[in-house]
Amino acid sequence: MGPGRGTGHGDRDTPASAVLKLALNEARPETENGRRKKDPGMPSSHAQSLAFLSTYAALATGASGALGPWGAAAGAATVALGVFLAWLRVALGYHTWPQVAVGYGVGVANALLWQRLGAASVLPACATSPGVRAAVWALLWASVALVLARVGKKARQVLAKAR
Repeated sequence: MGPGRGTGHGDRDTPASAVLKLALNEARPETENGRRKKDPGMPSSHAQSLAFLSTYAALATGASGALGPWGAAAGAATVALGVFLAWLRVALGYHTWPQVAVGYGVGVANALLWQRLGAASVLPACATSPGVRAAVWALLWASVALVLARVGKKARQVLAKAR
C-alpha cells in the first residue's frame, strides 16, 4: 500500500508529498479511542491542497485586478480560510502541527511555482496561439469532469453506507 492509499488520497498527492510521505513515514496521531489511520501523516495532503488552492487563488485575484481595491482583502480572506481549514486537521486529530505545517509549506511552494510558470509560459502562449488556448481549456474541463466523477462516486459510497 503506497502513501495515502488507506484513505484514497494518495493518488492525488503531488510527487513532492508522495516522496516526503515515503521518506518520513511519520504516523498520524492517535484518536480518542486509541486508534490511528494506517497511512503516513507527514505531510498532510489536505493541508497541501488547501494551501495550494488558497495561495493560488489569492495570487490570481491580486494579479487580475478584477476586484479593484477589494482584491487584497479577498486574497487575504481566501488564505485565512485555507489556514483555518488546515488548522481543523489538527483540531480534529487527523494530523499533528508539524504534519500540517509541512503540507501547507509544500502547497504554498507549488502554488508559487505554478503561478510563475503560468505567468511566464502558459498565459503568453494562450494569448498568441488559439491551439494552446483550446488545449488549456480542454485540460481544465477534463480535470473538472474527473473531480466531479470522483465526488459523485464518493457520495454514492457514503449514501450506500448510510442505508
